[in-house]
Amino acid sequence: MKYLCICFIVFLANCSTALFREKPGTPEYWKFSERVFIDFYGSESKREDAFSALEKKCNSTSKLEALSCYNLSVLYFYSKKINESYKFAKKAVLKNPKDELYLDMLRQAAIELQDTEALQNDYPGEENEIASSFTKLSIYCKNNNEKSALLEFEFLISRGYITKEILHSPQYENCLSKDSLKMISHNVKNAKINYKNFFLKEKKDSHEFSPVWDTVSYLDTTQPNLREPPKKNLTKHWLNFRKSISSEDYTTAKETLKLFFEEIQNGLVKDKKHKHLYHSINKAARLLIEQDKFFEKFKNLTKEL
Repeated sequence: MKYLCICFIVFLANCSTALFREKPGTPEYWKFSERVFIDFYGSESKREDAFSALEKKCNSTSKLEALSCYNLSVLYFYSKKINESYKFAKKAVLKNPKDELYLDMLRQAAIELQDTEALQNDYPGEENEIASSFTKLSIYCKNNNEKSALLEFEFLISRGYITKEILHSPQYENCLSKDSLKMISHNVKNAKINYKNFFLKEKKDSHEFSPVWDTVSYLDTTQPNLREPPKKNLTKHWLNFRKSISSEDYTTAKETLKLFFEEIQNGLVKDKKHKHLYHSINKAARLLIEQDKFFEKFKNLTKEL
């Protein structure tokens, strides 16, 4: 239950990276994880306690603590402390070099640091050479450095890592001029599978909360304006509640939050199969409203309903 609650908080907060992505085998670990999360959303001193607790676990010699290093990197990343985020993402990768999520976190931190050599210097080898090249490409595109970006495109195309779908994706489509794009396009092949749609469908269908929540809108963050409207009432009420918070409309916020909690109660009564999910959403929502700064002016609403 605590595992579900912690994971679902990430959805409600509209984050793109989950803080706790695996289910450890002991209840003690989840007690620790829940405490860290609550501390992070608490006072400044409590937040430092969260960092300290994770750092102690990360600094152990156990390779099993790679997740603690990753979680610490994510927390630092959200706190805009990118140097620290990179440091602990690097530790996570050293403990578990095969984990693509850890390597991706390292790439994200490197991109924010504008460090084009980070991955290649820290982790030599063909796989990380490719990861390093993609990191450089993201940095060059972000800085409108077309000449350097073109070199990375040509390298990745020669290795077969760039398809037409990637080349024309939102991330890269404005990186090159039309002439440069035309010059390299003839060497680029179509992907045999639409991996984005395949991945999103697989993630949506397998996600534990998909029976009660529109998870796909959170899994696909590339084009938020093109997302399908939510189909489940629970998601609709929560999104409407967030909108009313943004506009500081207290009356509407109270009404939409009431509908949200009523939908949860309705699910608890009628949907016995997914009762545990509704319990987790209820707990996660209340905790988020009471702890997250976004809801600071409205945190007393949970006591009124």
